[in-house]
Amino acid sequence: MANVLILNPVSGRGYVMERWPEIKKSLQGLDYSVVITERPGHAVEIAREAVNNRAEYVLCAGGDGTLNEALQAMVGTDTTLVPISAGTGSDFIRSAPLDMNSIVHMIRDHEKKRIDCGIVRYQGGERYFLNILEIGFGASVMQRVNARKDTNAKNVFVKSVLRELWDLKYYDLVIGLSHGTEDIRATEMIIANGRYFGGGMKSSPDSLLDDGILDVHIIKDIGMMRMLAGLSSLRNGKYVKRKTVRNMKLKNISVGGDPAPIEADGENLGTTPAMISVVPESVYILTDR
Repeated sequence: MANVLILNPVSGRGYVMERWPEIKKSLQGLDYSVVITERPGHAVEIAREAVNNRAEYVLCAGGDGTLNEALQAMVGTDTTLVPISAGTGSDFIRSAPLDMNSIVHMIRDHEKKRIDCGIVRYQGGERYFLNILEIGFGASVMQRVNARKDTNAKNVFVKSVLRELWDLKYYDLVIGLSHGTEDIRATEMIIANGRYFGGGMKSSPDSLLDDGILDVHIIKDIGMMRMLAGLSSLRNGKYVKRKTVRNMKLKNISVGGDPAPIEADGENLGTTPAMISVVPESVYILTDR
């Protein structure tokens, strides 16, 4: 079967359609069919059909949410995921950059790389994630981001962060680790495979996509003003060195206690309890790095 390009016309609040002529030009000479998503979850169906028809590559023109949907059908298969950045955040591709002018050449040379993903098992079921999962503050921010209709995507995250800071919440969590459980009061938990979230914030500066582990960063119960003052260090990744942040590298973690909102790759998934694990070398992607 020919390669498939999944095009999400609403990604980036329509930004993907502005980029479409440029994307199409960069793919000249490549044999592929375009399938446009029509509803939430449609990219999962398109990717699953492509995998079942033995497509070698599934290209995704959209944001992290579109990539996440395609991922659900591609874990453990030989089909390669090709991320084409055109979404509100498009953070995953910052950890796995891809030169648009090199795509056709790389595909013809059968270049691909196997990377890890994560899986979260929660009250609504289970879901794979490529980039980052958040519990607490960040997940509440994403609820606001996903609900907004602003046309200027760059301002959406800033507005949502500031509004959520005003209603800052703390969660008494029970985390399960290899040696047992621990009680912790936290504002935010970041469980990362990739390095960036929130439109370029360096949330997990040392994460690697192919090291077989997840990086966990727990921001403790700091107040609104300290959280606001620390946003600049979140953008450059230096926040992980603060005494109010606990950092771990692990393969599995469970989170219970207070019900706290969850988001993975920008998609809201309800609330804890949840079990999160790494799935090593589980998906092929096309990347320059």
